[in-house]
Order: sequence, then structure tokens, then C-alpha cells
Amino acid sequence: MYHHTNIHTSLFNEDSSWSSITIYLYVQALCNNMNAVLMLLSAVKLRS
Repeated sequence: MYHHTNIHTSLFNEDSSWSSITIYLYVQALCNNMNAVLMLLSAVKLRS
């Protein structure tokens, strides 16, 4: 079972579209975090 999943993981790693999807999701998460930080900063600015 463990060996089976290992084969699947290596197949996924070799697939270029899979890695590009991973990068895309990672960038999306980064952008979402930046939006949250910017919203916090603007909220702090509004308070002061």
C-alpha cells in the first residue's frame, strides 16, 4: 500500500500540469494572505 502511494506521488511530481496547479494555488494563498494583511492595516489606519 505504501509503495503504491509512493508511485502515485512520483507520477504527480513528474506531471508538469500538477506542479503548475500547486504553484497557482500557492500564489492564490499568498495573495489571499496579502489581502488580509492589507485589510488589517487599513482597519488600523481608520481607527487612528
